[in-house]
Amino acid sequence: MKYALFPKVILLASVFIASNAAFSSGANSNKAISKGIGNILGKKKYDKNTLTPEQLEQCILLERSIERSNTELKKEREILQAEEKSVLQYKEKVLAEKKTIDLSDKDTVAGFNKSVEEYNARREKYNAAADKYRKLSDEQRKMNRGYNEQCASKGYYEEDRKAAEIKLKK
Repeated sequence: MKYALFPKVILLASVFIASNAAFSSGANSNKAISKGIGNILGKKKYDKNTLTPEQLEQCILLERSIERSNTELKKEREILQAEEKSVLQYKEKVLAEKKTIDLSDKDTVAGFNKSVEEYNARREKYNAAADKYRKLSDEQRKMNRGYNEQCASKGYYEEDRKAAEIKLKK
């Protein structure tokens, strides 16, 4: 009879651990979420570490914005890299021309000046792409910072997430 208490303690501990482990927090765990410990008794407990349904909706919208921003940032990075390659290749061409230019020949000098103008135009295009990429990158950092502060370290209930997903699809 003195061992009868032991299985009940293990059972109670395993229910507590399983329920607590099912409660999810963080951005990377949002796909594997469950009811949370407060829901064992049919009550949800929201506190500073648990997102309300409204807060969860805002976090989901922020996640989606970050995903769209990641896609746009990747596209702009590819454009920037292509512009950089173009500038560097043309720079090599201009430097090679500079070594062989005959300063006494007006036509050669005029051709070289056109090459320099083309190089400068490519630099301007690169600088515009770099500015756009920097702006998008700054916006991305701001969104990530907001998500980390407001959402990533908080827990939430599975049914709240599912309800928010359904609501946001409408």
